[in-house]
Amino acid sequence: MPLDPDRLREAHERAQSLSKRMDALERRRAENEDDEDEDEDQLLDPAEEAMRATPGSELANPDINEPWFK
Repeated sequence: MPLDPDRLREAHERAQSLSKRMDALERRRAENEDDEDEDEDQLLDPAEEAMRATPGSELANPDINEPWFK
């Protein structure tokens, strides 16, 4: 059974299109990973500052005997 040249051409074009789209997706993911690393670094700084500013915070270590905790 011979292959239909039109269907073969269409399948080839779709495969090329899919390949290009996958390449673009991989590039975007790589760029986003770099951006996420920078965002995480920026978010850690305020959290670390808050921990240093409140070393004995009761929120981090609640008193179990408090009435509201029971």
